[in-house]
Amino acid sequence: MAITLGYAGQLVVTDSVSGTTALSKQLTALSTAGSAFAEAQTLSVGTAPVTISLPISPTNFVYIKNLHATNTLSVSWTPATGSTAVIISLQPGAFISFAEPSGAAGITALSVTGSAAATLIEYVLGG
Repeated sequence: MAITLGYAGQLVVTDSVSGTTALSKQLTALSTAGSAFAEAQTLSVGTAPVTISLPISPTNFVYIKNLHATNTLSVSWTPATGSTAVIISLQPGAFISFAEPSGAAGITALSVTGSAAATLIEYVLGG
């Protein structure tokens, strides 16, 4: 299967006082070609690390969002040319995403940990 994973739309910054648009950027050419993807719309994780199975290694398209109203989400991964590290602690409603244009770049392992039980997340992974 040949697939394209990408981001589309606009990045907009609006001044909430004046209502003027300070920046409007059309997102174009933010995609990568791949052959596999995986997604979850409401995965519940707890306080023990949960390993997310990657659809391909390395995975070079990653989107992860913390859906929980109060819990944080710790995201750890192993880059294709590095060591496992905690990348970010996502606050409620926060997300992280990236896309590498090269199939040789990306991540080879991924795990997530909630700050409490039943931390809901969504993700799309591919490459």
